[in-house]
Amino acid sequence: MKEYPPGCVAQSKSIQFHGGGNAPPQQKPRLPKTTTMKARISQWAFLAALLIPASLLFTQCSTDPSGSDMSDINITASGTSCSNLNSTPVTVPLTEDEADALIFMREEEKLARDIYLALSDKWGVPIFANIAASEQRHMDAVGCMISRYQLVDPITDDTPGIFNNEVLAALYPALLSQGLESYEQALQVGATIEDLDINDLNKELASAQHTEVIATFENLARGSRNHLRSFVGELEKLGANYTPQYISSEEFEAIISSPMETGTAGGKGQGHGHG
Repeated sequence: MKEYPPGCVAQSKSIQFHGGGNAPPQQKPRLPKTTTMKARISQWAFLAALLIPASLLFTQCSTDPSGSDMSDINITASGTSCSNLNSTPVTVPLTEDEADALIFMREEEKLARDIYLALSDKWGVPIFANIAASEQRHMDAVGCMISRYQLVDPITDDTPGIFNNEVLAALYPALLSQGLESYEQALQVGATIEDLDINDLNKELASAQHTEVIATFENLARGSRNHLRSFVGELEKLGANYTPQYISSEEFEAIISSPMETGTAGGKGQGHGHG
């Protein structure tokens, strides 16, 4: 989940959706000086035909306000059209578990966004606004998958705090109330949300079969791990700690003791290093 510091400009890039690593930057070929303009145009037309993939747009920015690398999800929508993703035909339908997981994660990402926006308004510190923007991109990424597989979007009302899922609807006021008590409690709430998110994504990844679903969830999980690192790091600056409530203590320690992750997760593993 990549953080957007104030003044950071999002730049659109293109990658192939294959669940592996980032595609390398496309370098302009070095043409001989004697090449005619007509030959140049012909070569570029040929290259374009080879290089245009069924791609997704993603945004990139390097650091959060504390200077930590906040690279996160590389699979997201261009607005809400998802035209690039939807241009590739679906050949195998989702399993029931995968469909349910996408619908749930769409609203769970909204829960995070809504809470962080409210906490940003209350405390006025960049970490909440930056991560809220990241959560919006995660919502869009899952929304693309919902559109692609013609599922019913659970978000019929995008008003903050409104959810179709009853569990998430109950969590929102409880977490918000805690986060409004103090800045430290707000950070505790942030860590709790990311803790929950990682745990749920781990469960969904265990049963996911489609490469696209796996790639989406792995990128969401990597972003949540980066967000957890950020919230725990801010708590440590206050002399406070976070105790995991959902993931194991071993997984928690492995996450916070490793550096911020970059790139796209490749495969179904749950690695915590740079991807």
